[in-house]
Amino acid sequence: MFYKKSTKPLTAELFQNPTSEYRGTPFWAWNNKLDAEELKWQIEQFKLMGFGGFHMHVRTGLATEYLSDEYMDIIKACVDKARDEKMLAWLYDEDRWPSGAAGGIVTKNIKYRARHLLVSRQPYGSEVKPEVKWKTRARRSENGKLLICFDINLSSCGFLTSYKEIKENEKPEGFKLYVYEETALNNPWYNNQAYLNTLDPASVAEFIKVTYQRDNETVSDDFGGVIPAIFTDEPQCLFK
Repeated sequence: MFYKKSTKPLTAELFQNPTSEYRGTPFWAWNNKLDAEELKWQIEQFKLMGFGGFHMHVRTGLATEYLSDEYMDIIKACVDKARDEKMLAWLYDEDRWPSGAAGGIVTKNIKYRARHLLVSRQPYGSEVKPEVKWKTRARRSENGKLLICFDINLSSCGFLTSYKEIKENEKPEGFKLYVYEETALNNPWYNNQAYLNTLDPASVAEFIKVTYQRDNETVSDDFGGVIPAIFTDEPQCLFK
């Protein structure tokens, strides 16, 4: 394990009743209006069930504003309770998942939003066939910029025979492919914002600043002790 372990020598008694770092630590779903007293009672129940700690994991349904002063006060109360109970309190770095958007706080700024390439035979402003929309995982936003156009030629069997770059208004010999860079649209999953551009250092730095600095301001005294680590959940290149 990468966090601190008990300095006590292993004995039969310790094996039968291990200290917290050797016990399970469940993902604890925070999916309603948070109440500090209720959460501290639940921590007591975790201990009675034999758990060594918990991951404070925001899930769908959270009614306390994420990263607000009220939210951070509750984080602090749960960390303090873990210390009193000789348990471990794992932080979680996102409102649901995947980690990166800070619950949409970061991506309110368009420049931090995820980008994707749209490669299409149909240029902006033309009608998109229903089957094309259905097959496209990322929604076509038409909010981007044209990067390049290609003239594509295929054989009768559908194999590529030639391609070349052409201008936007140039007529192709075969068919034309338009390549756009688009920005992620608003999505209810990110509180009507969007996912982060995880390939952009400035975007990731902003996520770290917004999320981890908030934790640092609130419970940094317990980093490496009661708080062994912060769980980050599946950062992605493109999601929804």
